[in-house]
Amino acid sequence: QNCQEPMSFVCQLYAPADDVNKEAFHRSLYVFACPNIECAKSTTGAIRVLRVQLPRENPFYPEEDDETWAMHLPESWDVKVCQVCNQRGHGKCPIQDMEFCGKQHQKEHKKYIFDKKQHFSKDIDFSFLPSVCAESELAVEDEPGKASASEEMDKKADRAL
Repeated sequence: QNCQEPMSFVCQLYAPADDVNKEAFHRSLYVFACPNIECAKSTTGAIRVLRVQLPRENPFYPEEDDETWAMHLPESWDVKVCQVCNQRGHGKCPIQDMEFCGKQHQKEHKKYIFDKKQHFSKDIDFSFLPSVCAESELAVEDEPGKASASEEMDKKADRAL
């Protein structure tokens, strides 16, 4: 990144590729982008993609869900996390009484959430933060036992010939 500000998390893509590489059964891509418009004009450094992958059998994920599965969550280890990005917190704000990863997220939370809750009703949900994208899900999966769309198109093309 060019401006040295924290990059914003854009999306997580779960993309297993175990048919190509047995070590990539659990493969995820994490996309981050710099929210600074000046960085977006640059040809390098404005977007980062991180890849993580594990084989099906590994010491991190159980093959079946069990009671020990919750042990991977930060709450299980009393890890303090940032109120904005859920990364490890590096300090507690004495005014907001919350953990943050850095000054930028501390200031952002104070401006968009904390101050509004002080001036307005505490019952109103103030959840907008410029550095956090709205959560959504797009799942594309082939149904078991049915041919994929490309296979169906191939069959129709063969019949047409």
